[in-house]
Amino acid sequence: MNDVHTHDAKLTTPSVPVSVDGAYTCPMHPQVRKEGPGNCPICKHLALAMVETTFA
Repeated sequence: MNDVHTHDAKLTTPSVPVSVDGAYTCPMHPQVRKEGPGNCPICKHLALAMVETTFA
């Protein structure tokens, strides 16, 4: 079996999400908003940075 396998795509560094106005929220409890990173006071999951999403 002589399969030719090449990778022509260049590697890029993924962009790091930047929070919107420093706001963080819990993925399980979106009503929880925090001014910085930390844990959700309800379920203790890590609050994630709220990021702007744009669609092309």
